Amino acid sequence: MAAITSPTAIDPKAPAPAASDRPRALPAPTRSRLAGIILALGIMLVAVNLRTTIIALPPFMPTIRAETGLSAMATGLLTTMPIMCWATLSLFAPRVARRIGFDWSLIAMTGLLSAGILIRVIPAIWSLYAGTLVIGIALALGNVIAPASVKRDFPHKPGLMMSLYGVGMSVGGAISAAIVMPIHLRTGLSWRMTLGLLVIPALVTLAVLLPRLRMHSVLATNAAMRATEAVNSDRPRPRLWNDLLAWQISIFFGLQAAIFYGLGTWAPTIVTDQGVSQSTAASIFAVAQLGGIPASFIVPLLIQNGLPIRRLVLAIGSLFTIGIAGMLVMPAVSPVLTAAWLILMNVAGASAMACTLMLMVLRSPDTEHAAAISGMSQAVGYAIAGVSPFLFGMLHDLSGSWTLPTVVILCTVLPIVWAGLGASRERMLGHRPASGEHLVMAAPDAVAASPQPTAE
Repeated sequence: MAAITSPTAIDPKAPAPAASDRPRALPAPTRSRLAGIILALGIMLVAVNLRTTIIALPPFMPTIRAETGLSAMATGLLTTMPIMCWATLSLFAPRVARRIGFDWSLIAMTGLLSAGILIRVIPAIWSLYAGTLVIGIALALGNVIAPASVKRDFPHKPGLMMSLYGVGMSVGGAISAAIVMPIHLRTGLSWRMTLGLLVIPALVTLAVLLPRLRMHSVLATNAAMRATEAVNSDRPRPRLWNDLLAWQISIFFGLQAAIFYGLGTWAPTIVTDQGVSQSTAASIFAVAQLGGIPASFIVPLLIQNGLPIRRLVLAIGSLFTIGIAGMLVMPAVSPVLTAAWLILMNVAGASAMACTLMLMVLRSPDTEHAAAISGMSQAVGYAIAGVSPFLFGMLHDLSGSWTLPTVVILCTVLPIVWAGLGASRERMLGHRPASGEHLVMAAPDAVAASPQPTAE
């Protein structure tokens, strides 16, 4: 990818979109620096919550199965349900944002998440699935709204904000993997009560975001954006389902997520089945999660500064291949090497997620396209990924070992590389020039319509 020197860089060979296709921008009031800082912190905390409730569950799988008598397939459904919620509800998230606003959408997300976590504490099988369903609905909203908020409020700093967003997800996964199981083992809390502690970061996020609702600069900016949307209401909404670029981004996202949620869900169980203690397996899982933090922060900045995305895609494919192949020979090696395989896969997964998030921003000419590709990629991607934990458990039940499901996961690496290389070509969603490359960053109208921060 060529170096990005301006957020409005345009290929001179690409034909300009028709006037009726361009958003008509109205003058927008400036957003205060304090409001921007609060939103940046809030987005990072939302990212933390997007992973805590999911990553904290896998180490408890053996305990849940032993206490409830659920099969591997039924237990895998606890991870599959949120992912399928993301697949089915992500397309509706942009409509929710347009109806109630981005700030209220993020607040609704944290409120629903808190409710789902608390429902899961109730000692019953139905509450386990009902709480997981509510959590899935909340995360479906957050998955779409957070990247679109970056496009809307931070058009000149996509690399930095995507770095913070990616780090938030990696930190959330690492914290939940490193802390939740030790709390359960050392305090004697039931697994339900231990998982209930995850409501704390959700409530902290809610407390951080709420003050924005009463800030005058935020209210004025939101009013201006609603006016702009009213002026542009006659414009057709982005339709990406016949756009090859949108499909390549979605497939790239979905297959890397299939590895993360399929093999990641069952990794602690695979390790314990080899005779490793539950506490050691949890420690290995936590260390592996830490490996993704540097990649989450560095990769968006590398892309922002011109590193070709295709090189990152090839590196991601290589790391996935080595890590998954290492898992196949794991029974014959030490826990240290087991952690090494998992670290490689988490570095690859975090890098792939960072690439996907940057592609959503860089390939979108405006906020509407950013929300649309975020919704589509997660609908398609999580439909693929949602099958993974369930299929992984089913193949284990049928074969009696973890070899077959691991081999199936390994076969997804090649299509990941194909989709990633296709999405790495510089072109813009919704634009089809006869020749030449597309816009590199946001269109001028989109940038002009975005409020700029000022000191308060």
